[in-house]
Amino acid sequence: MLGSGVMLPFALGWVLRLSAVSRDPTTSTYIARDFLPTALLFTRYQLIGHGLLVLIGLAYLRRGDVPRWVLHAEVQHWFLCTAASLVMVGPFTSSFAVLFVTLPVLGYLLFPVRVVTLGVVTGSLATLAGVVLPALNVMPYAPFVGASPVVDGRLQTGWFFSVGGPSLFAGASVLFIFTAILRRLRVRQAELERLGRTDALTGLANRVVFFERLAAEVERSQRHTLPLSVLVIDVDHFKAVNDRHGHLAGDAALRALAARLDREGRASDLLARYGGEELTMVLPHTDTEGAKVVAERLRRAAHEIHVGERPLTVSIGIAQRRDSESHDALLARADDALYDAKRAGRDRVVVGR
Repeated sequence: MLGSGVMLPFALGWVLRLSAVSRDPTTSTYIARDFLPTALLFTRYQLIGHGLLVLIGLAYLRRGDVPRWVLHAEVQHWFLCTAASLVMVGPFTSSFAVLFVTLPVLGYLLFPVRVVTLGVVTGSLATLAGVVLPALNVMPYAPFVGASPVVDGRLQTGWFFSVGGPSLFAGASVLFIFTAILRRLRVRQAELERLGRTDALTGLANRVVFFERLAAEVERSQRHTLPLSVLVIDVDHFKAVNDRHGHLAGDAALRALAARLDREGRASDLLARYGGEELTMVLPHTDTEGAKVVAERLRRAAHEIHVGERPLTVSIGIAQRRDSESHDALLARADDALYDAKRAGRDRVVVGR
């Protein structure tokens, strides 16, 4: 419907113009007068076809579903009309070729691939016939053109608007298509980047982002002699939560916990999902005492998340980076501290040795 709606004014303009030319032989003298009735018949067919397709499209849109045959009819009509126009004014000497090249690109943007491909085949065969048949002297080349459109060194106005117009339209369409595709690619690229760096369940940063940030903060800590701490956080008895309430309830609890703990961090901190029910947090410019304050705040915040009647509890291990310590060693000490917290009874904060 959109395609025929765009082409409808062009088809109407051609019908009106050729009707006016047929009444006044002094206008557009380059048009072959013996072919004019055929050209007028074609433009009327084009106008009626686009009009019917618009009406059919509107009728089916009200039902909420457009059948595939309507799409085929739309695309086939597009390509046949374009191919016929190209043959009438000459495949090798007409700017309609620009429009024919544009149509597949626009079509693939708007319609299913198979529908457009069939239209391309139809249009290509019709255009090929317009090339081969004149070569075999079966039909004249560019039957619409009876004389040169240039008179006294000046291009006739009718030729400029009727043949140059489609080229301008095609150029504008290509520009529109390019910007639309580029916009879609940018949105898709941003979405893929987000998905590649975000944990799907919790919406937190994933392991990739965590290790990138940890490595960068370790380098900054080493270069500027700044304190750096890491927390490893694990939900206590989370398997029992899943077993008792189901995995959907467990997932919901983990999402709620992640959102709650993330609100407790500073803008410079990074909370990430490390795996399963285990989270990690990078605390730049933070020594052990500062990390303990943050960790206790997170531990208490976890109590606000309930599964059934019981609040969640978390165990947290802390490690402050030592001089020349790698990020792997730092994380390993925080992880060891977490297991010390588990062995000590859970729901507590332990500083790594």
